[in-house]
Amino acid sequence: MSVSIPIVYKGMYLGNMNQNQAELLQTIRNMKVVPNLKKTIFNFDMGLINQSILEHRSIREILTEQGADLNNYISELRDYQTVGTAFMYASPRSILGDGVGLGKTAEISALLNFLKLRGEMTRFLMAVENSAIGQTVIELMRFTGLYVVMLPTTKAKIKKFIEQTDWKKVDGILICHSTLRSDYLSNWIALNISDDGVHCKLFNVFVLDESSVIKNAETKMYEYTRNIANLCDRVYFLNATVFETNLMDIYYQVDMMNPVLLPRKSKVEQMFCKYKKSTFWKTEYDPTTGAKKPMMKFRRELDGYKNQAQFKSLLKLVYFSRCKADVGMNIPHIYKVYEVEPSQNQKIAIGMGYRYQEVLNCPSLIPEINMETNRKNVPKLDRLVELIQNEFSDSEVMVYCFHKEAQESIKRELEAIGRKPVILNGDTPSNDRLEIQQKFNSGEYDTLVTNIKKSLNLHGGDVCILYSVETNVAKMEQIRGRIDRNVDDKIKTFIMMYYKDSGESEFIKTVVKQRAKDARDLTVDAETAATLFMDAMENG
Repeated sequence: MSVSIPIVYKGMYLGNMNQNQAELLQTIRNMKVVPNLKKTIFNFDMGLINQSILEHRSIREILTEQGADLNNYISELRDYQTVGTAFMYASPRSILGDGVGLGKTAEISALLNFLKLRGEMTRFLMAVENSAIGQTVIELMRFTGLYVVMLPTTKAKIKKFIEQTDWKKVDGILICHSTLRSDYLSNWIALNISDDGVHCKLFNVFVLDESSVIKNAETKMYEYTRNIANLCDRVYFLNATVFETNLMDIYYQVDMMNPVLLPRKSKVEQMFCKYKKSTFWKTEYDPTTGAKKPMMKFRRELDGYKNQAQFKSLLKLVYFSRCKADVGMNIPHIYKVYEVEPSQNQKIAIGMGYRYQEVLNCPSLIPEINMETNRKNVPKLDRLVELIQNEFSDSEVMVYCFHKEAQESIKRELEAIGRKPVILNGDTPSNDRLEIQQKFNSGEYDTLVTNIKKSLNLHGGDVCILYSVETNVAKMEQIRGRIDRNVDDKIKTFIMMYYKDSGESEFIKTVVKQRAKDARDLTVDAETAATLFMDAMENG
């Protein structure tokens, strides 16, 4: 059935659904668990996974050949995961927005496994962030028992891989986000379109992880993704923070799923968003003098939402989202905030109009102020080292730090006090990323310093320290989620560090006003504001 044809059942637009699927959807909305989806996840050790990779066969095939009872390898989904999986099955073009740590990988794996068992999937294509590809391919094989291949990233390697692979054995194809833009991938898909011109013979299921990558329709990423999505019977987007910056971030994702569900974007903004005009300072070169100085700029700024119930009603057929409180996962957490006084040199630099993020966290990036990034010059770094040494000496700590130069400084200072830190960032080779995560989770490294916000599984961590304050709520939730995984009941500690009377503390107060929805007067001190913010993160 063509995905462009709207299907209506009992007055409701259902997308690409038949009557049976519509009725199943209604069952799911009543929070009834679908029994035949309960057991769809497989669990294996690394030995079986390695054998599958070496022999180019699915784990399911290997076990069947060995005469093994597959029921011994099947595990049950949690009830709430079953509901999420069933929703996606009933809604073939949908967005799963379950919160960080609830197990979206398990849910999509269960669905892929279920579709394969029912003969409704020829093959799937899944795109993930570059940093997560190694971990994801292992998780998919472990959770599904299917044979999954990882497509290379360069044109020459893609060409060779495609020519040498026996595609009859392949159940799924995993690619990086960046590979979505590959002309060679597009040409390969174009050569494998069915005679009707609307279906792909290579795969009929497309999964996009961290789907906010296509929130802008003017990008090549969006164009290429849409071309692929239009060729598939089933399309699924996964993202714990769909509304990464504001409510409109989901617009083009929904439009790709169902182009007739929402009015045009300008109309949606008019109906559901409130904006205001604001000013901000930006350091630029004066065109007349050539000197570097702060300049006042103007921008339109989001100032809240309206008619939210109506907006949610429009999305309910394609968007399914829950936070931990929704599913009864109220594991206790500890939240702390630490306010740090900037040094005199930092205050002077901020007054000169330099970006506060660099001045406060990594002054070595600004040659004009002639400051090294060390404990003596950076009070936040000194406080971080002191905190880890005195309060978390026996803990596995994840430190989020945006600037790579500051990461090196943190690593150096922690080594000086006897810690075993490691850096994981965009410069870390893909082959090493999974190994670093595994060593951190096993305790071989006691501190991991990173600027990666998504697609890291650091469940072994006890403490997450936000050394850099991200000016985006969703991104900070993603950072917190690196250690806050649905693996055990271990109490996690989350810490936010910020400078007093700086852009960091001002951001925190602003965020609280938007996020906490607290009736109290929020013109409070920075520490109280930060505490409210952390509470808001916990409560979704």
